[in-house]
Amino acid sequence: MNLLAEMAIHNLSDADWVYGDQAVDSMQVVLADLAPQFGFDPDNTAVFNNSFRNVVLANYTAESIYITYTQKGEDGVKAMIEQLTESEALNR
Repeated sequence: MNLLAEMAIHNLSDADWVYGDQAVDSMQVVLADLAPQFGFDPDNTAVFNNSFRNVVLANYTAESIYITYTQKGEDGVKAMIEQLTESEALNR
C-alpha cells in the first residue's frame, strides 16, 4: 500500500479529537457564563456566536482556554478575554 503524506497528516490532525471535543463542549458553557460580563447575551444566539464566542475561539484555541480553566477557573478565562478587549479584538 502506498502511504500518501496527506493520509499521515490527516491522521495526525484528527488525533486529538477526544480531548478537543471535550474542550469545545466545556468551553461553550464557560463562555456563555462569562459573556454577560462583556456585554453579550448568550440567549441571543446569533450575536453571542458571531461577536463573542467565535472571536474568542479565533484568538484562543478551545484547548488553551480549557487548560487555563482547569488551572485558574473562570477568573483565568476572564483574564484571557479581557486581553482581547484591551487589544480591541473584541468589541461590544
